[in-house]
Amino acid sequence: YIGKGNHGYDVGAIRTDRPCPARCALYYFEATVLDAGERGALCIGLAGESFSLHRQPGWEPDSFGYHAEDGRKYTDSERGEVYGPAWGAGDV
Repeated sequence: YIGKGNHGYDVGAIRTDRPCPARCALYYFEATVLDAGERGALCIGLAGESFSLHRQPGWEPDSFGYHAEDGRKYTDSERGEVYGPAWGAGDV
């Protein structure tokens, strides 16, 4: 990602090449945060294959995101709900 991250449409996202199985009742994955960047504005989440890579998961329909800077969960909205602790570099 190359950008300033100054607004909700200036983010970078990546998509796995191994999607979650479609008929799976429970799925687990993890990621290690090596560097949270200057702002620590990270999100990990799930979204469909048509999801825009210029938005964070949870802000758009058919997506869920857990945001690092505030520990809130987002589902189809830019208004999050209290969910867990904030997280960043060194966290898994």
